[in-house]
Amino acid sequence: MKKLTLLTVVLLAFSVSSFAETMWRPVLYLGGGASVPTGNFKDGFKTGYNFASSFGFEYHSSLELLGELSYSRFPLDQTKSLATEPLGTSVDGGAARVLNIGGAVRYYFTPGSALSKFRPYILGRLGVAHLSQADMTIVGLDGTTINSFSGSTKFTYAIGAGTNIDLNRNLGLWVEGKFDGISTPLHKTDYVPIQAGIRYIFGKE
Repeated sequence: MKKLTLLTVVLLAFSVSSFAETMWRPVLYLGGGASVPTGNFKDGFKTGYNFASSFGFEYHSSLELLGELSYSRFPLDQTKSLATEPLGTSVDGGAARVLNIGGAVRYYFTPGSALSKFRPYILGRLGVAHLSQADMTIVGLDGTTINSFSGSTKFTYAIGAGTNIDLNRNLGLWVEGKFDGISTPLHKTDYVPIQAGIRYIFGKE
């Protein structure tokens, strides 16, 4: 009985070890970069910055399932905002902010190996985005006006491509660009994040 129990424990440990080694491995991404507004969005806001993090699992070095969190901030384009205002008017604040939460899939064309440090991939993401805008202060000949804006949460999607650059078995760099679309009227908040950062995969020896 003891031998059978010991054999069961050994086989279970071997199975778990084999699963961890050959199937799913935890992976972490951290990075940031520039966020470029497009379409109607660029008529009121300038290129801003973003921060992003992802955590999920890699399958056989060719597929990843990830949970993503990102934050983008876009400064108000004061020149365009004042185009219809009387001469001498000034504006302050009014930056747009986007907080994205979603699930993503990455597919790699070249599985990692000693001969292939560059691993190009395509990606897709679905999620929700919380949109908000900072208070905007307008100072003109008639006095000072402070405009406040309410936030909203919308469905969002993204498609893009990038590449990982493996530095060793666990650590690497990544660079990517994607199109972020948010379901607002007339595509008012579509933008292109251009990002880079570090990637760490757990469990590789």
